[in-house]
Amino acid sequence: EETKDPILRPTTVSYNTTLSSLSKATEPKDAEEAEALLNRMQEMAASKYFWVKPDSFSMTNVISAWANSNADGSAERAESIFNHMQTMYEEGNSIMKPTTVAFGAVLHAWAKKGDSVRAEAIVSNMESLMNTKGFEELRPNAVIYNSLINAYSRDKEAKAIQKVGRILTKMKSLRDEGFVDAAPTRITYNSILSVYARSIRLDASVYNDARNLLKEMELLKKTDPDLAPNVVTYTTFLNVLARANNQNKAKIAEAILNLMHNGDNHNLYPNNFAYDAALRVCAHVNTNDSNLRGHALILAIKILTDVKNSDKVSPTSFTYAAFFSAIQKLAPSSTEYSNILEKAFPDCCERGLLEQKTLSNLCRDAPLQLMSKLLNTKIHPRETRIGDLPQGWSINSKKKNSENFNQRYTERSVHKTGRQRIR
Repeated sequence: EETKDPILRPTTVSYNTTLSSLSKATEPKDAEEAEALLNRMQEMAASKYFWVKPDSFSMTNVISAWANSNADGSAERAESIFNHMQTMYEEGNSIMKPTTVAFGAVLHAWAKKGDSVRAEAIVSNMESLMNTKGFEELRPNAVIYNSLINAYSRDKEAKAIQKVGRILTKMKSLRDEGFVDAAPTRITYNSILSVYARSIRLDASVYNDARNLLKEMELLKKTDPDLAPNVVTYTTFLNVLARANNQNKAKIAEAILNLMHNGDNHNLYPNNFAYDAALRVCAHVNTNDSNLRGHALILAIKILTDVKNSDKVSPTSFTYAAFFSAIQKLAPSSTEYSNILEKAFPDCCERGLLEQKTLSNLCRDAPLQLMSKLLNTKIHPRETRIGDLPQGWSINSKKKNSENFNQRYTERSVHKTGRQRIR
C-alpha cells in the first residue's frame, strides 16, 4: 500500500475482489475479516489513498459475508451495515446506492434466522423505495420473494401459509403485468411446499393446497419445463403427505416413487431424502383398514430393499429409523413384527448405522426377549446404551448422515440475489 507505483498499489477493485471471496464463506472470522477490510478501505479513502474508496459493491460483499456467517448476531450486523450504506447514499454519496443484490443479502440474513417479521420489513422497504425517484429499477424479483418465502418456511404458525399464498399471487400478477423477473420459479413452489410441510396446523385444507400446488407444477411443465417438479418437489410433498390425514397416503407415496423411478427425467430418481420421506409416510398410516395397512407394510419393506440394492443411494441411520418405526406401526402381529425386525436389525448394525434414539425406541417397542437376543449383552435392553455395544454397529451413522445432508435436498440458490438465474 506504500508503493508509489500505480500498477502495484491496491485499488477499490482489488479490495472488492478479496471481499467477494470472503462473502461466500461461513465462518465468523471471515465476516469479521471482511468488515475489518471494509473499515481499512474507509480509513485509507479518508486519507491520501483516494483510489481505495469503498462503494456499494464493497458494502454488499460485507453484508453477504455476515449473512452467510454462522456467528451469533450476524443478521443484526448485516442489517446495520446495510442501514449505514443507505444513510451514506441519502447524505449524498452516490456510489453507495443500495441495489437489489444488497437488499437480497440482508434479506437472506434474516431468512436464515427464520425471522419473517424482519424479512417482511426488508421487502416492504424495497417496495416503498422503488416508487421513489432514482430507485425505479429497484424492483423485487423472484429471488427476493423466494427468500421471503424461505423465511416463512421456518415459521410454523398458520399465518405463514396464508402469507406465502399471497406472495405467490403477487408474483403471478407481476408476471402478468410484464415483470417477468418476478415470475414464480420452481424454487418458489418448492419453498411454499416446505412451508406446508413444517406447519403446525396441517389439516385437510393445507394438504389440499399442497396437492393443488403440485398439480399446478405438473401442468405448467408442459409450457415451461423449468417449472417441472423435481426431486425436491416430490420429497417435500411426501413430507406433507406423511403428516396429512389421508388413509390412502401409502398408495399416493408409492405412485410418486414409481413416477420418480420411471419418468423420462433421470434427475427425478429418488435420493435418500425421498426414500426416507416415503418411509415416514408408511410409518404415519393411521387407519384400521387391514388392506391399507398391509399395503403400507409391503411398501416399507420394498423401499428398504430398493435402497439397499440401489447403485445410486444407500441406507442411512435415518432410513433404518423410519423403517423400524413403520414396521412397528404396521405389522399385524407381534410375531410378524419380530420376524421382520430380526432380519433388518442385524443388517443395520452390520452397516454401522445404529443410533442411540433408534436403539431406545426399539428397546421400548420390541419384545424384550427378542432385543436381548439381538443385542447379545447381559445388560437389560432398556438400560443399554449405544456405548455398551460393539463400536462397529454405529461407526458409520454420523458419516453417512453427513454425506447425505451434503446432497442438500433443498435448493441452495434461493438467496443468491442478482446472480441467480431467475429461471
